[in-house]
Amino acid sequence: MGVRVPHQVRRAAACHGAGPAHGCGAGDRRRADLRPRLRPGLLHGGARRRHCRSEPGRGARHGSGSAGHRVRGGRDRRPGQPRGRPGGRADRERPENDHHPVLGGIRACGAVPDRRDRAPHPAHRPLWEEGVKLAVPILIVLALVPVVASTYQTQLLTYGLTLAIAALGFNLLLGYTGLLSFGHSAYFGAGAYAVALMMRYLGVSSMELFLLGGIVCSAALAALFGVVCVRHTRIFFAILTLALSQVLWTLAYKFFWITGGTDGLRVPFSKLTLLGGLIGFPGADAFARFISFYYYYVLVVFCVCTALMWLIVHSPFGKTLQAIRDNETRARFLGVRIWRYRWLAFLVSGIFTGLAGTLWVPLNGLTTPDVLYWPQSGKIVFFAVLGGFRNFSGPIVGAVLFNYLEVYAIALTEYWQITLGAILIILVTFLPAGIVGTAQRLSAKFK
Repeated sequence: MGVRVPHQVRRAAACHGAGPAHGCGAGDRRRADLRPRLRPGLLHGGARRRHCRSEPGRGARHGSGSAGHRVRGGRDRRPGQPRGRPGGRADRERPENDHHPVLGGIRACGAVPDRRDRAPHPAHRPLWEEGVKLAVPILIVLALVPVVASTYQTQLLTYGLTLAIAALGFNLLLGYTGLLSFGHSAYFGAGAYAVALMMRYLGVSSMELFLLGGIVCSAALAALFGVVCVRHTRIFFAILTLALSQVLWTLAYKFFWITGGTDGLRVPFSKLTLLGGLIGFPGADAFARFISFYYYYVLVVFCVCTALMWLIVHSPFGKTLQAIRDNETRARFLGVRIWRYRWLAFLVSGIFTGLAGTLWVPLNGLTTPDVLYWPQSGKIVFFAVLGGFRNFSGPIVGAVLFNYLEVYAIALTEYWQITLGAILIILVTFLPAGIVGTAQRLSAKFK
């Protein structure tokens, strides 16, 4: 109706700009709590202030610098003297135990507490240096395996390293995101079938192209399945992943004119080339040379995957996944997009598992629908549980150990499933934290 009403929010707010905006004029306006001894426009005994400024040399403080505070003896402050505190102390001499009497986390005369709490002792060295110190002797031992061990033992360890890559990918979901998947055989099989189909129908022989094809196929499949699965948790997530993987297993049987059905598709190592065709395996004694060269090839890929996963789980992305695992509700209130982070973790997990399937096929020499069946998913779960899914290195140890247990159980008895199952039950029962987790607890206890 033409009557100017002052804006309530702007009246309460302090000035933020240099000009007289938001109701802060440059004229002589006396504050309500100004003491009689002070003239308008002057601070306690200090220099004349500019308009829209609460104290000389400082920005606006939203009215927190009250004019009612006086120095000891009831006199005004001298020029440049900081505002006093209760008890006669100045701001620049704030003791550590000066807490608010009611709100213990707030200082007596400050809205934000001082961040003075520090660790009692600084870290001896960065976390990555500890990892490197542990990894270097292990890598030296692994590099000497083809020199000191037989071809058969080298082949077994190569199998273990490929399965360890799958276990690393799976543990990103179970150990760091809190999602149990029974369908990782789908991505393992996607990588395996990518190699077999590329060699059979496209005539590809380069291992680098196989790796690229396996990563693309497993990533596409994980991205598609992730959209469906990550909206659910707990048993619903596990059942969905299992059901989708069994759909792929059924398709591999039904389209037998493409996949070979139960006969599978052969992937002979003699047609394989490494490093862009620089290394081939024709002629006599080709298998021993293939195992020796392929072991180092897999070892390099394994080291790269391990380093990448280490960076992922120790990055802000990995810490966010752990926050979602520990308290999903709190993470959502903090603004974390739960669905997006879970989908990305699902995608990375599927890529690692598919890469493991790609490396596994040349060793096995054959791809059948069994790599898509649910027992393969169960093995990957056992890798993480056996080694300890709460530790970064636990799934690696579990995968290598499980591979040796399975091979020697098959060699010892025809009832190897019962034997292997009994061993695993004993290990999981008496070592609930896994082999690596239990070893860490014991070492910490006896230090």
